[in-house]
Order: sequence, then C-alpha cells, then structure tokens
Amino acid sequence: MTGPTHPLMLGEVQFITNEMIRVLRLCFDRVISRRPAVMFEGSSRVGKSMCAEFVQSQLAPKIPNAHVTLCIARDRHDHRWNVLRELCYAENTTTKQKIDVLYHLVNLIASQLADSVNKQYVLIIDEIQNFNSVDYKILVDLHNCLKQVNISLTVIGFSQPNIYEKRSGFQEVKERRIVSRFLSEIHTYHGCRSGDDLTAMLHACDEGSEFPVLSGLSYTEYFLPKAFGSGFRLATLSGLFWKFLSDSVAGEYTNNLPMEHFCESLKNYLKFAAPNDTDLFEVNEEDVRKAVEASNLRVFCDVA
Repeated sequence: MTGPTHPLMLGEVQFITNEMIRVLRLCFDRVISRRPAVMFEGSSRVGKSMCAEFVQSQLAPKIPNAHVTLCIARDRHDHRWNVLRELCYAENTTTKQKIDVLYHLVNLIASQLADSVNKQYVLIIDEIQNFNSVDYKILVDLHNCLKQVNISLTVIGFSQPNIYEKRSGFQEVKERRIVSRFLSEIHTYHGCRSGDDLTAMLHACDEGSEFPVLSGLSYTEYFLPKAFGSGFRLATLSGLFWKFLSDSVAGEYTNNLPMEHFCESLKNYLKFAAPNDTDLFEVNEEDVRKAVEASNLRVFCDVA
C-alpha cells in the first residue's frame, strides 16, 4: 500500500526525539525559574522548527499560569517587518493605525492572563537569527512593560549558528542589556546523533503509531501488512539507515544527521518496499541505500 494520504507521506508526522525531550526539559526548567531567555542554535534541517512547535504544545498545558506563544521571525530584507508585527500575527490580532502596537500587545497578554496568578508570558521564537538590533530593543521594552503589570517574560529562541555572531556584535557596541538578558545562555541543538535515535523513531512507526485513526494499524503495518504480520519491524533497519545516512554526510552534519532527510529516506524506503510486501518479506539493503540517495542528503551537504 503506497498511501499518498498517509501522514508520513504528507510530512505531517512529528517524531519525538531524544534531543527534543532534552530541550523541553531545559525550557521547562528555565520557565519555572523565570529566566529571561534561553537560546538553541543548530544547523539547517536538524529539526529546530519541529522542536519549537513541540515545546509550545508541551509547555502550554503544563504551566497554567503562563501564556505561551510561538512566533516565526521573517527575513529582515523587508524593513517593514519587526517582532511587533510578527507577534500581532502570532496572537491573531490587529491594531488601528494610530494605536501603539507594543501597548496593544501588553494589554492583550494581560487580558489573556487576567485570571492567573504568578503571571508569565513565554515567547518561543523560531528563526531568531533574523532579529536585528531593533527587534532586541523591542524585546527589552516588552520585558519592561510586562513587568509593570506583574507579568514576567521568558524568551525561548531557535536559531542558526550565526546567533554567536549577533551576540559578539552586541558585545562590541556594549549593548549589555541585550546580551545579559537574551543572549547569555545558548545551547547547541543536535540532529540524529546515533543509531539509537533512529531506532527510537523507527520503533514508533512499529508500535507507537496508528493510521487510519481507530484502525489499530501501526504505520509499519499500514505499508507492509503481510511483512508486519510475519514479524518484520522497521526498527531492525536502524543500523542500515544509520550507515547509509552517515556515509552521505560530512562536516557539521557528521553524527548530526538532518531530521528532514531521515524522514524523506524513510518515506522513500516504504515506497520501494511496499510493492514487495509478502509473508516471506526479506529486507533488501539496496532499497535502503536508494531511499537515502533519493533524499538528496549528499547533495545538500555538498552545497550547505
């Protein structure tokens, strides 16, 4: 079964990785401690945006006295964009032309937290490397304005590695309030670091998934029902996937595999294997190799 509408084929599956759990725990600790900010930097396609969405979905129900928002920072080639406009979009609000946008947002956040105690605004910003000095100064103003109405601000940022260059630039011009408040804690976000990471995700396809809803079919059983019934499990292929993926990368992606290309490789493998589904299904190593090759991982690493 090829399943063109399957969540795997549509790219709608959110694999929960060991790295995402590590980051969530760090974020939870920083929010509970009411730290002003924590940042995570990592190479392209290692799964930072997926993690940002995961952190938002997990923090919101766990911290009832917090208003949690996910904001995506756009490229600043268009000078009209800044964090205030992006926050309005994230909060699904608009303002009249003569209204001060910052105070409008502060009032909106305060109204969202009107019935809460120990009020807190958690702002998750993806692609925060796009921020310029104006954006960070606005964050300082937002922090101060929220503090006036007894709301603490915690910023969680996900960035490309050039966030360090941004910090150095602020240090050179002695913008200590920006560095100390928002850029003093930066952690590296990793992609897949070992075969164990792949095993966990493939095992989720075998046992911790279902499609169609209420069908009782795992993702593996959906694509390979006869093989699954005879005992085949995708998790047994983690070593092969790790080998071919690792052979395709270099430099910053060594032992730091891009999540996007792993997902694409898995999707390709299921397409190749599904027509050969039988009760006597045998793993074809060449199918795994072709699946990884078709993900264009090697090409990506050559030009990244």
